[in-house]
Amino acid sequence: MLCTGRRSYYVVVMGGYAKADARRLKDAMADWLQTHLGLRQHPDKTRITHWSQRFRFLGYDLRGQQNPNGTRWLRLTIPQGAEREVKQRVKRLCGYTQIPATDLILNVNALLRGWTQYYCYASNASRRFGYLTGVAFWLTAHYLGQKHRRSIKRLMAAYYGIDPHTGKRALYITKPGGKRLFLWNNPPQQRSVLSGKVFAQDTRPAVMTSWAGGHSQEQRAAMRAQYGTRCQHCGRTCSRFEVHHPKRLAKRPTRKQGPARMIQSAQEQQTKWLCLDCHQQHHSEGRRETAHV
Repeated sequence: MLCTGRRSYYVVVMGGYAKADARRLKDAMADWLQTHLGLRQHPDKTRITHWSQRFRFLGYDLRGQQNPNGTRWLRLTIPQGAEREVKQRVKRLCGYTQIPATDLILNVNALLRGWTQYYCYASNASRRFGYLTGVAFWLTAHYLGQKHRRSIKRLMAAYYGIDPHTGKRALYITKPGGKRLFLWNNPPQQRSVLSGKVFAQDTRPAVMTSWAGGHSQEQRAAMRAQYGTRCQHCGRTCSRFEVHHPKRLAKRPTRKQGPARMIQSAQEQQTKWLCLDCHQQHHSEGRRETAHV
């Protein structure tokens, strides 16, 4: 890893060199980088290892392997710690039945979609993605079963169907308005780093946690299904709306302690479907009342 100021540059050099040749190459690279770019090698992250020893780079475990015919190749694998972490995040989300079903499915989908897109270059991607699909399915199934007080058998009859976008069977929930939202069920295919084309979207998944404060996507969809394009306060027809919370969670005198009860208290807030002008007017009146008091 090469650092200059706030920027970091990653350089990987691989080759079939002897140890002495590798040291000379490392020193030559250090001189060239210092002379031409003003950079230096990180002393802890720049090292020489045997090609068969596993090392971590950009979240992947890299290790050279040899085929029975004598050819050598580099194997990229998903670290066990990274897989364990994403399973724990899904398990933690599905452990709170107070989370609205729409928000939970959206969060799980975003998390798994971003994680699998990043690790699609791993040699064991197909096998690990298939296992992760099963883990997400059963965790979400138990979440829905506890939320709706149904057994797995009854749950499958009501919340299991064919996703029209992928053609696969998956769990789904019906959002306010009647549209189905399916659980993530189509992991990306394994890609090769030698393809020369970037298939993966190596971005951090935008996992939404606004439901923890009462600003849930399911709540917004329910308001839209009830009032459509008409403001609840002035009655005008608009294209953009805001879900207004007259009684904020922070000012609630009987807030319940604990994450699960806090989520439940947030979902019990009163809401209004307002246009942008009415929403701004309500907040202005609230600020004036606070200043007057």
